Amino acid sequence: MADEKILIVEDEEDVLELIRYNLDKNGYRTETAMT
Repeated sequence: MADEKILIVEDEEDVLELIRYNLDKNGYRTETAMT
């Protein structure tokens, strides 16, 4: 699991940031994209 990331794709910026914040806070590596 060395370089694995979670890709979050969401069209609402507030929801995207909330998901990213919670995952990052729990030690997950994330990438985000808006639709």
